[in-house]
Amino acid sequence: MIIFGGVDGTGVWNNDEYAKTFEHSFVRTLWRSWSLGPRNYERGPVTSDMKPADFTYYLAWRTYRHVLSHWQNDGETAVFLAGYSRGGAAVIETAKWLKAKNIPVECLVLFDAVDRTNHVGWPWQDTPIADTVRKVIYAKRSPAASSREVTMGNCGLRMWDGRPTPYIEFFATHGGLGGVPWPEPKAGGFINEGPPDGMTRVTVAMDRAGANAVQQWSFGLIMDAIHECMERLKKPGDPATPPQPAPRQPGPQPRIHVVQPGDWLSKIAITYYGDMNKWRVIYDHPQNRQTIGPDYNLIKPGQRLVIP
Repeated sequence: MIIFGGVDGTGVWNNDEYAKTFEHSFVRTLWRSWSLGPRNYERGPVTSDMKPADFTYYLAWRTYRHVLSHWQNDGETAVFLAGYSRGGAAVIETAKWLKAKNIPVECLVLFDAVDRTNHVGWPWQDTPIADTVRKVIYAKRSPAASSREVTMGNCGLRMWDGRPTPYIEFFATHGGLGGVPWPEPKAGGFINEGPPDGMTRVTVAMDRAGANAVQQWSFGLIMDAIHECMERLKKPGDPATPPQPAPRQPGPQPRIHVVQPGDWLSKIAITYYGDMNKWRVIYDHPQNRQTIGPDYNLIKPGQRLVIP
């Protein structure tokens, strides 16, 4: 059994708008597709009567309680945590609290973990990643993108023993790093994140490309971590490989998706397959390649795509 706890960002937004924006985020996608054990998902927005830092602790605590309620110290249970934005700060705290209970974290996935201060002030700057975390997968935005330079400094940048946390930088906005790339620029060709952050060096096409790169890199490593974990948790006498479900038979008529504003291939793949990694199945269909062209990041509203 592998317990999953995911925490998305905690911006101060209208709840309905927030839910729509994060429908296909990376953390929510992991939560939605998780079938290996108990799962839990948390996100904002911050309530009017709670400070952002307090709310982050609240989500960390809820995730911590979720793990405790299902943990079994039997050698057959593991924990995966994933967080985006301030949700990344939350799961780092959760891992620290679990360390105090002697509960290891098999894999900690961070999508641009941040605090809301430029220099990462209290309370996150002194929270290293617990040494009970076996694997860290950290996708961080590149400074060259000039995204959220004023309001969001990264956290989780050092391990328990003081070593720097390994991470990979991606050229995308903070939103793109979480699977919620910008649908359109506010002004000109580059994305404007509004005051006080202002203009980035990222276009909408670049942001989608960056989000796709993050997804392919991180989800591949997550699948590897799951496989390694399941191998370790197997009891003697278990079959070498778990039984595989029978493949679904295609319907007699192909499905057609008409591209809408704000669509990209990973998002469409989630809609039809529940798995963003299957964007390539859509793109590799000969008719779709002819429709889209050589750059799979540049799909246009009104295009008709075959869903194999």
